[in-house]
Amino acid sequence: MFRTAHEGRSHSVNIEFFYQAQVLWDETMAAAIADYHQQHPERLIVVLAGRGHLYYGDGIPQRVQRRLSSQPLHQAIILLNPTTAETADPTIADWFWQHPP
Repeated sequence: MFRTAHEGRSHSVNIEFFYQAQVLWDETMAAAIADYHQQHPERLIVVLAGRGHLYYGDGIPQRVQRRLSSQPLHQAIILLNPTTAETADPTIADWFWQHPP
């Protein structure tokens, strides 16, 4: 993901900053989702986020689950317009949704 985002024009120092920024985004989004869920447990929450924040339930989903571990919570990861490589790995998401061109 780092290579794709930066088109190979970076170095190892930047990957550490990239990782830190990714974790900060994930934690911030997870905190907002968890807070909202605690205030409105009966509501459905739909979160639109980039792929790197969702793959394999890592990122946002696992961080929300960690914050709400004592509460019942059902999450589903729906990957929009997946690539062939993504659909080749069914564990990457719960659902794949391909929009017709």
